[in-house]
Amino acid sequence: MEKYRRVAKEKPEHTAPENEVRVTVPRSARNFISYSVGLLGEDGKHDTITLKGMGKAIAKTINIAEIVKRRIPNLHQITELESNKIIDVFEPIMQGLDTKEIERTVSCVSITLSKTELDKANPGYQEPLPADLVQSEEEARAERKKLQEEADAKNPKPAVQRDSNRG
Repeated sequence: MEKYRRVAKEKPEHTAPENEVRVTVPRSARNFISYSVGLLGEDGKHDTITLKGMGKAIAKTINIAEIVKRRIPNLHQITELESNKIIDVFEPIMQGLDTKEIERTVSCVSITLSKTELDKANPGYQEPLPADLVQSEEEARAERKKLQEEADAKNPKPAVQRDSNRG
Protein backbone atom coordinates (compact mmCIF):
# COMPACT_ATOMS: atom_id res chain seq x y z
CA MET A 1 0.00 0.00 0.00
CA GLU A 2 3.03 2.30 0.04
CA LYS A 3 2.30 3.00 -3.61
CA TYR A 4 -1.09 4.49 -2.72
CA ARG A 5 -2.45 7.35 -0.65
CA ARG A 6 -5.87 7.63 0.91
CA VAL A 7 -8.30 10.04 -0.74
CA ALA A 8 -9.75 12.45 1.82
CA LYS A 9 -13.51 12.18 2.12
CA GLU A 10 -15.70 15.23 1.94
CA LYS A 11 -17.55 15.64 5.19
CA PRO A 12 -21.28 16.09 4.69
CA GLU A 13 -22.91 19.23 6.03
CA HIS A 14 -25.14 17.06 8.20
CA THR A 15 -25.03 18.39 11.73
CA ALA A 16 -25.89 16.28 14.74
CA PRO A 17 -28.75 17.27 17.03
CA GLU A 18 -27.64 19.39 19.99
CA ASN A 19 -28.26 16.53 22.42
CA GLU A 20 -26.07 14.07 20.47
CA VAL A 21 -22.46 13.85 21.63
CA ARG A 22 -20.07 12.27 19.13
CA VAL A 23 -17.09 10.98 21.07
CA THR A 24 -13.72 10.97 19.30
CA VAL A 25 -10.35 9.58 20.34
CA PRO A 26 -8.21 12.75 20.11
CA ARG A 27 -10.32 14.99 22.36
CA SER A 28 -10.17 14.74 26.14
CA ALA A 29 -12.90 12.76 27.91
CA ARG A 30 -13.23 15.68 30.35
CA ASN A 31 -14.56 17.89 27.53
CA PHE A 32 -17.26 15.35 26.64
CA ILE A 33 -18.19 14.83 30.31
CA SER A 34 -18.55 18.56 30.96
CA TYR A 35 -20.63 19.04 27.83
CA SER A 36 -22.88 16.08 28.65
CA VAL A 37 -23.39 17.15 32.26
CA GLY A 38 -24.18 20.67 31.02
CA LEU A 39 -26.86 19.33 28.67
CA LEU A 40 -28.47 17.14 31.35
CA GLY A 41 -27.72 19.13 34.53
CA GLU A 42 -30.21 20.99 36.72
CA ASP A 43 -30.40 23.94 34.36
CA GLY A 44 -29.70 21.75 31.32
CA LYS A 45 -31.68 22.13 28.12
CA HIS A 46 -32.39 18.43 27.59
CA ASP A 47 -33.89 15.46 29.40
CA THR A 48 -32.15 13.01 27.07
CA ILE A 49 -28.72 12.85 25.42
CA THR A 50 -27.12 10.27 23.14
CA LEU A 51 -23.41 9.47 23.28
CA LYS A 52 -22.02 7.92 20.09
CA GLY A 53 -18.61 6.41 19.46
CA MET A 54 -17.01 4.37 16.69
CA GLY A 55 -13.99 2.08 16.62
CA LYS A 56 -11.31 3.09 19.10
CA ALA A 57 -13.64 5.63 20.74
CA ILE A 58 -16.07 2.95 22.02
CA ALA A 59 -14.28 2.42 25.35
CA LYS A 60 -14.07 6.17 25.94
CA THR A 61 -17.79 6.53 25.14
CA ILE A 62 -18.71 3.88 27.72
CA ASN A 63 -16.46 5.48 30.36
CA ILE A 64 -18.01 8.89 29.73
CA ALA A 65 -21.53 7.45 30.10
CA GLU A 66 -20.61 5.81 33.41
CA ILE A 67 -19.11 9.02 34.78
CA VAL A 68 -22.13 11.11 33.70
CA LYS A 69 -24.44 8.57 35.39
CA ARG A 70 -22.46 9.09 38.60
CA ARG A 71 -22.83 12.88 38.38
CA ILE A 72 -26.55 13.18 37.60
CA PRO A 73 -29.12 11.21 39.60
CA ASN A 74 -31.86 9.01 38.14
CA LEU A 75 -30.49 8.54 34.63
CA HIS A 76 -31.98 5.66 32.67
CA GLN A 77 -29.74 4.14 30.00
CA ILE A 78 -30.13 2.23 26.75
CA THR A 79 -27.03 0.90 25.03
CA GLU A 80 -27.13 -0.18 21.39
CA LEU A 81 -24.34 -1.77 19.36
CA GLU A 82 -24.11 -1.77 15.60
CA SER A 83 -21.56 -1.93 12.82
CA ASN A 84 -21.08 0.37 9.85
CA LYS A 85 -19.38 -0.36 6.57
CA ILE A 86 -16.88 2.28 5.51
CA ILE A 87 -15.29 2.42 2.09
CA ASP A 88 -11.81 3.92 1.93
CA VAL A 89 -10.60 5.04 -1.50
CA PHE A 90 -6.90 4.95 -2.32
CA GLU A 91 -5.37 6.55 -5.39
CA PRO A 92 -2.04 5.45 -6.83
CA ILE A 93 1.06 7.55 -6.39
CA MET A 94 2.74 5.85 -9.36
CA GLN A 95 1.40 5.76 -12.90
CA GLY A 96 -0.07 2.56 -14.28
CA LEU A 97 -1.86 1.51 -11.10
CA ASP A 98 -5.64 1.52 -10.58
CA THR A 99 -7.58 3.26 -7.84
CA LYS A 100 -8.47 0.85 -5.01
CA GLU A 101 -11.51 0.79 -2.77
CA ILE A 102 -11.26 -1.08 0.50
CA GLU A 103 -14.38 -1.81 2.53
CA ARG A 104 -14.04 -2.18 6.27
CA THR A 105 -16.52 -2.76 9.06
CA VAL A 106 -16.38 -0.50 12.11
CA SER A 107 -18.17 -1.23 15.38
CA CYS A 108 -20.28 1.56 16.89
CA VAL A 109 -21.96 2.17 20.23
CA SER A 110 -24.88 4.47 20.97
CA ILE A 111 -25.73 5.18 24.61
CA THR A 112 -28.91 7.07 25.43
CA LEU A 113 -29.08 8.65 28.89
CA SER A 114 -32.43 10.06 30.01
CA LYS A 115 -34.02 11.63 33.06
CA THR A 116 -37.32 10.13 31.92
CA GLU A 117 -37.99 6.42 31.92
CA LEU A 118 -36.96 4.56 28.77
CA ASP A 119 -38.22 1.31 27.25
CA LYS A 120 -37.52 -1.34 29.91
CA ALA A 121 -38.17 -4.10 27.36
CA ASN A 122 -35.15 -3.00 25.32
CA PRO A 123 -32.31 -5.52 25.84
CA GLY A 124 -29.82 -2.68 26.37
CA TYR A 125 -31.82 -0.99 29.15
CA GLN A 126 -30.16 -0.20 32.49
CA GLU A 127 -31.98 1.22 35.50
CA PRO A 128 -30.69 4.36 37.25
CA LEU A 129 -27.88 3.89 39.75
CA PRO A 130 -28.72 3.90 43.47
CA ALA A 131 -28.57 7.39 44.98
CA ASP A 132 -25.56 6.54 47.17
CA LEU A 133 -23.41 6.01 44.03
CA VAL A 134 -24.23 9.44 42.59
CA GLN A 135 -22.37 12.57 43.68
CA SER A 136 -22.19 16.09 42.32
CA GLU A 137 -19.13 17.35 40.48
CA GLU A 138 -18.11 19.41 43.53
CA GLU A 139 -18.37 16.38 45.83
CA ALA A 140 -16.36 14.25 43.41
CA ARG A 141 -13.67 16.94 43.08
CA ALA A 142 -13.42 17.28 46.89
CA GLU A 143 -13.12 13.51 47.27
CA ARG A 144 -10.37 13.30 44.61
CA LYS A 145 -8.49 16.13 46.31
CA LYS A 146 -8.77 14.42 49.70
CA LEU A 147 -7.53 11.09 48.27
CA GLN A 148 -4.61 12.86 46.56
CA GLU A 149 -3.64 14.63 49.80
CA GLU A 150 -3.75 11.30 51.67
CA ALA A 151 -1.58 9.67 49.00
CA ASP A 152 0.88 12.58 49.11
CA ALA A 153 1.07 12.33 52.93
CA LYS A 154 1.87 8.58 52.73
CA ASN A 155 4.46 9.01 49.99
CA PRO A 156 6.13 12.40 50.34
CA LYS A 157 8.15 13.43 47.35
CA PRO A 158 11.88 13.80 48.04
CA ALA A 159 13.25 17.30 47.88
CA VAL A 160 15.03 18.02 44.62
CA GLN A 161 18.67 18.87 45.10
CA ARG A 162 20.34 21.11 42.61
CA ASP A 163 23.75 20.12 41.37
CA SER A 164 26.11 22.92 42.33
CA ASN A 165 28.31 22.14 39.32
CA ARG A 166 25.46 22.91 36.95
CA GLY A 167 24.47 26.46 36.12
